Amino acid sequence: MLNRSYFFKYTLTIAILFLCGCLKTSTDEYQLGTTAYQKADYDKAIEHYELAMTSYLESFGEAHAKVARTYNALGLAWKSKGNHDKAIKYFAFALASSLKAFGETHHEVAIVRGNLGLVLHQKGRYNTAIN
Repeated sequence: MLNRSYFFKYTLTIAILFLCGCLKTSTDEYQLGTTAYQKADYDKAIEHYELAMTSYLESFGEAHAKVARTYNALGLAWKSKGNHDKAIKYFAFALASSLKAFGETHHEVAIVRGNLGLVLHQKGRYNTAIN
C-alpha cells in the first residue's frame, strides 16, 4: 500500500522545485534548444543543447539515443551558423554514438551519415563525403 505521507512530501517537493525554477530537466533543455533552432537563434540552441548533453552524458554515457540525437542537433546548429568544422566534429560524435546505440543498419545512423556527408560536400571534401 502506498504511504500517503511519503507521496505527499514527494509531490510537494517536486511542486516547490518547479515553482522556484530549480528543476530543469535535460529534456527541457533539449526542447528549448529545438525551439531556439527553429527560430534561427543558433547560439541559444547550442547553449541549450550543450546543457542537455552534459546531463545526458552523465546519466547515460556515450552509447545512448539521446546522446546521439543531441550531438546531431549540435552539428545541425553549427552547420546553420556556417561553422562547418564544428559541425563535422559534432556529426562525427553523433555517428560514433549512433553506431554504439543503434547499430549500422538503423535509420538514425543513415540520417547522421547524410548530415555529415552534406557538410563535407559543402567544404569541398568530396571523396570523404562519398565514403
